Amino acid sequence: MTQHYVFRHESCGSVLTIDMVSSNDPTQLVQDCFLLCDAFEQRYSRFIPWNWLDTINNTQEQSISIDSEAEMLIRFSLELAEKTHGKFDPTIIRTLESYGYDKEYSFQRKAGGTTWYQHIDLHEHTLILHHGVKLEFGAVGKGYLLDLVAHELISAGYTHFLLDFGGDMIGYGGYEIGLENPFDLSQVIGTINLDGFAIASSNGMKRKVGEFHHLLDPHTGLPVRDIAWVYIAAQTGLIADAYSTAVFVSWAEKGQLLLANTPEISGAIVFSDGSFWQKDGYPGSFFS
Repeated sequence: MTQHYVFRHESCGSVLTIDMVSSNDPTQLVQDCFLLCDAFEQRYSRFIPWNWLDTINNTQEQSISIDSEAEMLIRFSLELAEKTHGKFDPTIIRTLESYGYDKEYSFQRKAGGTTWYQHIDLHEHTLILHHGVKLEFGAVGKGYLLDLVAHELISAGYTHFLLDFGGDMIGYGGYEIGLENPFDLSQVIGTINLDGFAIASSNGMKRKVGEFHHLLDPHTGLPVRDIAWVYIAAQTGLIADAYSTAVFVSWAEKGQLLLANTPEISGAIVFSDGSFWQKDGYPGSFFS
């Protein structure tokens, strides 16, 4: 008999919801997926002192051995940084900390440090950080975990499920998703039918320190002001997650060009004046 299951778990500073339909009880598999997410958080979160990432970030000017997973995530991030001329920057942590997005969540302004992705030397299985830069995986972590969890469910034979990780999603079997209105979060401005792909969004409305939000232009250290919300659809959560940030922090004109000229993604941008633009082929729609 087919049943509807909903599981929720806090991880990586957000909540992962797994909504699925199955004739078999998926509880044990889902719990294993939650453990996978927790292990990733323990290793890669910048908010956990003395973990793997903290150790890496405090090892400067030395060759560090890294495994294939870390190498893939770092290489992907550096390639996107190069493509966006540093607008997407996996070393943005120093600037974020200067706005109070630190381990203590102090939300107190403080002096910043060096931010520039080209101060990272990445070779096969080795990494060197220069000039005090630090890595962070906040723009890729949730999307990557969505891919891992989806892979586990599909490998086990599940074909009808929705994963929602703080608004980044992967769906199989057809789920109509409402798109939040950036100017009134109690409303939706459109929908998207999620079936066999991922969608991620970035916005400056939810994480603020005073008038400042966390989506910063690494070139200026200031929040992007002319975009309200970005929605990116892609075949993987990793690509959708990373590009939603990359498009947003590129500002409106260059963000639109990045979205238009990247074949792996489709999506839409809601601008700060309330207007919007969507790429041809975007699988969602906005209410008129």
